[in-house]
Amino acid sequence: MKKLTALSLSLLFATVALADESHFTKYDADGDQAVRYIEFAQKKVSEFQALDRDRSKTLTSAEFEKSEPAAEWDLFALPEFAKMDVDGDANVAFKEYGSAVKKVFDTLDAIESGTPDGQVVKGEYLAAVSQKKAAASAAAAATAAQKGSAGLKKGSTTQPKK
Repeated sequence: MKKLTALSLSLLFATVALADESHFTKYDADGDQAVRYIEFAQKKVSEFQALDRDRSKTLTSAEFEKSEPAAEWDLFALPEFAKMDVDGDANVAFKEYGSAVKKVFDTLDAIESGTPDGQVVKGEYLAAVSQKKAAASAAAAATAAQKGSAGLKKGSTTQPKK
């Protein structure tokens, strides 16, 4: 049974790793294991155009909600609609969208060295995804532990005798 569980976990982690790699590859248009800003921006412009159903060069919240939901660890994901709507007019103009795209790329670009070098290398991206997942897992464990200790304080503090 332990071997089966270990094998299942190994397959799960391998599947997740492949998903991370395929997500990176989606933006690496020339397949050189690095995503440059132009590749990233072109993909995001295509996504904007696909969402902008009425071709108004702005996205409404209804249009934006039709986008594919990003995984919480997706480092290429854009912020939620309200954060991109800088002028507060309930629309995200192409310029606002472009600013969000640039900010996401620049943040990723500076991960390894602390300063942008114009590209996000696959190894950097995968390492950053692993760090984000580990931080999320640790935060979830801490939250669960807090809820568990809060439950003990509210309920009985005695443990059943064995």
